[in-house]
Amino acid sequence: MTNKLTIAKIMVLLTVLLTIIIITVPVNSKPLIDDQQPLDLSTQAPSCRFGSNILRNIEGSKLPELGTGWYVNFGTTPFSAAPSNIEFVPMIRLKQLKNDDIYLDGYTVTPPLTDAGLGARIDANLGATWIVGNEPDRGPLDGSSPQDDLQPYMYARAYHDVYEYIKERDATANVATAGLVEVTPGRLQYLDMVSDAYHNAYGMEIQADAWTMHLYTMPEVDINDNPVNLASVAVGTKPSLGMRLTQGRYESYLCDDVNNNVYCWADHDNISFFERQIRDIRTWMKTHSQQNKPLLITEYSILYGYKAHEDGSCEYIQDEFGQCFTPTRVSNYLHNTFDLINGNGELKDTNIGYPQDDYRLVQQIMWFTLYTEGVGNASNLYSTAALTETTMVGSAFQMETAERTPMPNLEPWNAANVSGFIIAPATTATVTLSVDIYNNGDTLITEPITITFYTNDTLTDIIGWATVPNLSGCARGPVSVNIEWGRLTSGIHHYWVKADSDNVVIESLENDNVTSGFVLIDPEQTFLPTVSK
Repeated sequence: MTNKLTIAKIMVLLTVLLTIIIITVPVNSKPLIDDQQPLDLSTQAPSCRFGSNILRNIEGSKLPELGTGWYVNFGTTPFSAAPSNIEFVPMIRLKQLKNDDIYLDGYTVTPPLTDAGLGARIDANLGATWIVGNEPDRGPLDGSSPQDDLQPYMYARAYHDVYEYIKERDATANVATAGLVEVTPGRLQYLDMVSDAYHNAYGMEIQADAWTMHLYTMPEVDINDNPVNLASVAVGTKPSLGMRLTQGRYESYLCDDVNNNVYCWADHDNISFFERQIRDIRTWMKTHSQQNKPLLITEYSILYGYKAHEDGSCEYIQDEFGQCFTPTRVSNYLHNTFDLINGNGELKDTNIGYPQDDYRLVQQIMWFTLYTEGVGNASNLYSTAALTETTMVGSAFQMETAERTPMPNLEPWNAANVSGFIIAPATTATVTLSVDIYNNGDTLITEPITITFYTNDTLTDIIGWATVPNLSGCARGPVSVNIEWGRLTSGIHHYWVKADSDNVVIESLENDNVTSGFVLIDPEQTFLPTVSK
């Protein structure tokens, strides 16, 4: 009897332990392995949804293994080792002039706005998307800053000048705003101040083809509103708006409580705060007439370091609960963010999302970084500078991109509604029809695409057509197509447009390639008398 009871107790105990183990396994976790030989995803089309920051030329050769479709190297010259089918997004660097810690009324641009400087880089990268600045909000604590460090009014001025220079040199170029360190109340105040300065100086909202952001959950001030050397306080903003750093484990109850303006160490990989920052910037964009623009996360990952002692304890940062930012923890964060942006948890919102991309909130994301020995090395995708083995995080990155099959998807938007007139009853009118063609799929279209205009909804009576040589993905940089429609008499004339009318592109959706518009022709032109004084 005793033996049976003992066995029964043991079985119950084992059942309880097994239940605890099952419950404590993270729902979104995946089986992860240690450093290994990298997979080769080069036969898979590169996905524009995912990218990696790279710091050395050799790293460009590894991008196909990762399945990435774009990269940023924090400069304006592409790395020769990177394949041509992976998009290079150049970044122009800015700096406000200073005398010690006193901001002066001027700025520098790298490369400079000269023919031999930025002009030559534009000529070598026609049609590129240019990011103007890098963390201009990152203020110094010691009189200097490794980032661009501009007062809001100065960033507005510098951005405007660079934007105009690029557009004058290359009308096909796209220009994007700089990514701020993160999105917090203080950073949103910085954007408000930039927007106000731009509007006051130039009489309009900021002109941008895309918006970028960095996404890190990091404290800005201590409990006394003094800047801390993490995110620090956005230049020119109120320290009282800063997200506060907890003072130790005894304040762990404040973790996950963003309403108290607190970011714990443990919140650095908080997926709810990750989503909140995205929604905050998209909401800001909508209120400033920028909803119909792509949003690119050009830098994010885990920046807090990790190095274990032999006993398993952390040599670097532990969170308020005594947990390390281990490779497993970083890998799970990568999975959760990939899944949120472009997986089962896809971030879409018809109120604030990007209409041309099925109302996704984010069009592209970029992991920091492929390899570094400095800040952010816990997120390295490769284990050594030789890049021969992926880390656990790198393997997780490859698993995420490998399970998504990139496909293009064409969609026409903004078919023009045109008004015209006939001077005399016996004459006819000619008008210009136009439409914007987007590729909101996950990969570049490299073959020529035919865009055809029709007079009927059965798409049999052709007005004319045009050919687009290629089109980047992720709903970036639409191509505008224009044709002439002549011999129109008075009245309303409807027309239809089909993208890929030859059906040569295999798309993720084949039923969204048609849109329509109309032309109104008045029977005569009315001339009003001129009144002079």
